[in-house]
Amino acid sequence: MWGHTSGVMFRNVIFKHGVPKILYQQIKTKNEQCFEGDSFRNIIHLKEGKAHCINTIESVYRITGDGIWTSYSKFQQNALNARFFITMFLYFDNIHPEFFLTKCLTFCKHNLEVIKDVSNQKDNKAISTDALSDFHEILAQCLKDQSTFLPDSGKLHERQNISNRVLGKIKSVVRKAGVYTVLRVMRLMAKDDDTWNKY
Repeated sequence: MWGHTSGVMFRNVIFKHGVPKILYQQIKTKNEQCFEGDSFRNIIHLKEGKAHCINTIESVYRITGDGIWTSYSKFQQNALNARFFITMFLYFDNIHPEFFLTKCLTFCKHNLEVIKDVSNQKDNKAISTDALSDFHEILAQCLKDQSTFLPDSGKLHERQNISNRVLGKIKSVVRKAGVYTVLRVMRLMAKDDDTWNKY
């Protein structure tokens, strides 16, 4: 699903009648960024027909760390990926929950590991309260949709209980961040290793 814009061509099957109304509705929302990148264009075109990969080098892209994507922290990248998949799930009228919601949850789990590393001081980059609050919102939405659209596999109830504890801790971090630095408060989150390991 990933591919750089400079090496991709699309048939004009989506925008030949203008920009879809749903895209205009995303302007100045938290989801707007999900519709700007390569992944969205790939998915909406794949919905309209097949893709063909030409296994040749078509362009060169230099990664400097100053680009739109590479300038984000790992936490921000994971959060944006999670938001992308939950947004695509809604965009496509809640079809394929096993794909979209599982991918969303995977990136949420990656971010829980980032939080754990920060709290254990393996990664000394602090996470802003805004980023943490935004991530909390994404994770809560993903877990809510997962419990609604995915059949109970037996582990879902246990995972939901664990997730609720994690969400509670994230809420606590966001509330206390005005008094303590985010890093200090997140250290408290790492003490419950059982929660992290099961999630």
